[in-house]
Amino acid sequence: MWFNLNFEGDSQEEIDFRDNKDEIWDATCFHGQQIIDAYKKLPTTDQEIILTPKWWEHLRYGKFGD
Repeated sequence: MWFNLNFEGDSQEEIDFRDNKDEIWDATCFHGQQIIDAYKKLPTTDQEIILTPKWWEHLRYGKFGD
């Protein structure tokens, strides 16, 4: 619903809400693309590794220090 709202001239609280949702959306899209790219690089025999928490933690924090 918030995609259809007009925030022009609204309060700072509404602007912050919009900016927060926009940031979450950008992060979700970026992380989703990382998952797709990493999955494509896996050999066919190892693709089930994505079901393990260790793989997700590695993907999530692998570039944290960059």
